[in-house]
Amino acid sequence: MSYIFVGGSQRSGTTLLAQAMCCGEETNPYFGESGSLRILMQLHRHMTVRFDEETVFSFGTREKNEAYIANCINSFLRETLATQAPATSLVLKEPHLTMFFPGLWQAVPGAKFVIAVRDPRDIVASMLKVGEKLQAQGESHLFNSGDITKIAESIPPFYLPSLQFGKENPSFRQAVRYVKYETFLNDPDMIMNDLRQFSGLSLENFDAGTPPSRVHPKRVENVEAIDRLKPWISDTMKGQALDTANIGNYRETLTRKEIRMVEEAIPTLMKRFSYPLS
Repeated sequence: MSYIFVGGSQRSGTTLLAQAMCCGEETNPYFGESGSLRILMQLHRHMTVRFDEETVFSFGTREKNEAYIANCINSFLRETLATQAPATSLVLKEPHLTMFFPGLWQAVPGAKFVIAVRDPRDIVASMLKVGEKLQAQGESHLFNSGDITKIAESIPPFYLPSLQFGKENPSFRQAVRYVKYETFLNDPDMIMNDLRQFSGLSLENFDAGTPPSRVHPKRVENVEAIDRLKPWISDTMKGQALDTANIGNYRETLTRKEIRMVEEAIPTLMKRFSYPLS
């Protein structure tokens, strides 16, 4: 049994990565976001930050508080795994959960984390396309605000907690694998072989021609029926083969000024993941 959490910035390839890791019968089929687990982690942060002024009256000591939250999280995971029987391992994904990976690692012994990385300029370009679809539905969102700098600045918070915690904790570093979106599209077999060794999953049914081959029927039904989900669905989520055409697509979507705005907003993150400035 293993718990594997997939994260990364929105529009960085988290869905593609999670679907690829859900390709075998040993795991759950892909069923979308694990927002409830993220909310549990938000509760953990709230109870920890406000321990002295609030939580102390419920648990008395920080140790009891941590034990309670860890029990809640592990109970949630056990129930989810039981619901997904005969799966013996869980692959769960939610971009905003990435911000809580260090705390999740402390609460769930043996958990592993796979984090998608993508050129921030392509991430912003993809965010803008989602923003257009949201606007067509009458929804105001950061992605259709027109503020390129603020949109770019929304990317680093997904990565910084794990990067910073990993500097201080070698054991956590060993439990994390960063996967570049571009490398995955160019050489999926190499990435899947690496993930096979890292995760302990067999991943025997992965097919680059149909990456989302094991999507839960209820997820498919929800995507077709719930308008809120539709703007976020990419081509690979619809069953199309992996396509390298999306790499560097920002050059057709962003103006030179907008590209410069992204690069100037988050140069440290671009350097950290080896994306050269234009």
